Amino acid sequence: FATYFADNGYNAVIVDTLQRRTLLEDMLRPEAAIRDTVIRHRRVLDWIDTVPKIDSSRLAVFGASLGGFNALFVSAADERIRASALALVAGDLPFVLTNSSERRIIEAADGAMETLQTDREGLRRYLEEHIDSDPLGLARYIDPERVLLVLAKFDDAVHYEKQLELQQAMGNPESITLPTGHVT
Repeated sequence: FATYFADNGYNAVIVDTLQRRTLLEDMLRPEAAIRDTVIRHRRVLDWIDTVPKIDSSRLAVFGASLGGFNALFVSAADERIRASALALVAGDLPFVLTNSSERRIIEAADGAMETLQTDREGLRRYLEEHIDSDPLGLARYIDPERVLLVLAKFDDAVHYEKQLELQQAMGNPESITLPTGHVT
């Protein structure tokens, strides 16, 4: 996507998503992981503010899946983001993390359950207690007039009904619903 944007005259920056390597650790300290993500993205925004050829009053973020969650978090936290394109994101992060079909999430959830000596329902409760920054609560901090939301009707990694909950919590921004799953 960044290559496409750059090829079409936009400045594009890819923020490394460390979470791909730290999912188990992040699941055990989810709020800290969310805050670390926002800090990492805001540092990139701070850097962009120093680049004269970039108009920092016209910043947008795009992300899909994990990148979509990260884009949502930074959109809610930083007013410099003027538009957001969020794909395959949902509300109720504890549900998403304990019901995803994505292999990496399943492996991290299994590891967290082993560490916490609990079952899936216990992990969901743990996450509910340890996540303050759920997308459903953050939705009110994002202007729905400046959002494009991409949903996938047959997504079993980020369940469609939870995508719809987020859409409603965001004030029903412009949305595209694809007849696909998470990968397709």
